[in-house]
Amino acid sequence: MEGGLDSSESQRREKKNSRRKRAEARRRRTVSKSSDVGLAESFAVVKRSSDPHSDFRTSMVEMIIEKQIFAAEDLEKLLQCFLSLNSSHHHRVIVEVFGF
Repeated sequence: MEGGLDSSESQRREKKNSRRKRAEARRRRTVSKSSDVGLAESFAVVKRSSDPHSDFRTSMVEMIIEKQIFAAEDLEKLLQCFLSLNSSHHHRVIVEVFGF
């Protein structure tokens, strides 16, 4: 198609934009839910890992110590934050690391 996008390229871009909007909406919900435990000032980092279990554990421990998160309710909010910011592909590992 001259001067425009072919339909498959247009569909790919639309799908990508849709995923981006859903991720942003999840992030906003997470920030609003987690702001009372100091997570609103935090940010997610995209990372490739050969050992996701260890990397998630390290990240969680850092957050717990840095934000002084010790109450059960606040730890649950941290768990929800990790789950909402990460692909469902990683949820099993995240829950394992939290010790549930």
